[in-house]
Amino acid sequence: MPSLPALPWTFAIAVSAISLLTINNKYLLKHCGILLLGFAFMAYQVNQHLAAQLPEELDGQTATIIANISSVVEVGADNKLSFIAEILSSAHAVGAWPKPGRIKITWEQPAYTPQPGQQWFLTVKLKKPRDYANPGSFASERLFFQQRIVALGYVLPDSGNQLIQESRVIQNINKLRQYLYNKIAAGLGSKKFAGVMIALVIGNKNLITAEQWRIFQNTGTAHLMAISGMHLGIIASIVFIIIKIFWRFAPVSFLHIPAPWLAACAALAISLIYAVLSGLSVSTQRSMIMLTVFLLGTLWRRKISVLQKFCLALLLVLICDPLVILSVGFWFSFLAVGFLLYAFTGRKLETNNRLSPWRWLRPQMVVAIGLLPISLLFFAQTALYAPAINLLAIPWVCFLVLPLSLLGAVLLLLNINSGIVLLKLAD
Repeated sequence: MPSLPALPWTFAIAVSAISLLTINNKYLLKHCGILLLGFAFMAYQVNQHLAAQLPEELDGQTATIIANISSVVEVGADNKLSFIAEILSSAHAVGAWPKPGRIKITWEQPAYTPQPGQQWFLTVKLKKPRDYANPGSFASERLFFQQRIVALGYVLPDSGNQLIQESRVIQNINKLRQYLYNKIAAGLGSKKFAGVMIALVIGNKNLITAEQWRIFQNTGTAHLMAISGMHLGIIASIVFIIIKIFWRFAPVSFLHIPAPWLAACAALAISLIYAVLSGLSVSTQRSMIMLTVFLLGTLWRRKISVLQKFCLALLLVLICDPLVILSVGFWFSFLAVGFLLYAFTGRKLETNNRLSPWRWLRPQMVVAIGLLPISLLFFAQTALYAPAINLLAIPWVCFLVLPLSLLGAVLLLLNINSGIVLLKLAD
């Protein structure tokens, strides 16, 4: 990676950028200031991440660590576990690791399955994240860098591996995600689309088989497995419509509360819960921000343009995590929405017939053509018949599979058998 400005220079650039922003009536200088401020912010974030990476002298060494599990514990073949943890302290025979950060841990056949939020004392073999040398292989090092994972760890058999502290309250969301993961995986068992159900409910895709991914990619339907605006929009719309209908039968004493206001509050709350439950991926963050801006406009009775919502979502996502630009999903997510905005915002529809096939096929064609170059760049392939397939797959997944899956997940918390029945029906 090319060298970045040291921390003092980064602060100097930030100060210069702020100075340019204070200049009145100099739009060019202000734009330069915004660019410099963004560069300084990115340089600071990258420098902080590089400072936390595993030192060269510890690569391949054994260390004892105290780690707090901060993700869902994924169960693979032969009871092989993998999870992300925050290193609280470490001890090793050689070298020093002054600022240990997030580490991805693999643990084969543990006697006890760890849970999110627990603190563990573990003996692990550490190594730096690396790419394969084979041309065209998956860029795992870039993925780990974007996820701020500074090292990989393999738990070694040791009698000292033990639980130190039970789950913390701050990890309650991950505990709930873990509970749903375990119950859905156990309840659906050998069902073909168990991994798809888990992906739609909690955003975890590790149980989707390689063959299923190949089919999704070849048919252009892989985007349905990423919780995005389509998923959140459907859930918000369903909640909004249900609240408005039921509010008609509310007691007269409650009717001073406008139905649209109450429906917008409920839709926003349910959508936020679903977004957090699904793990807040890039597409989910973008969609949740845009949905929040739209619903807040309804609550405050303010009209906000679609372009303003799009730009605000892009800005907030980059502020929350500037390293997200390394994610392929970031580019696909925002470019797809950008092409749709360009194609439909402020343009008159050629037909008002809502049942016209072209009216529904046109958005798929816009996205397919717009994302064609980036698909070829990242994957060296594209699905030419994806628009036609999505015309059938999107309504099927969004209006049938997704609502049944989420309703089944809610019932799992109340009555496991009823929840499993709905999930099997969705499958």
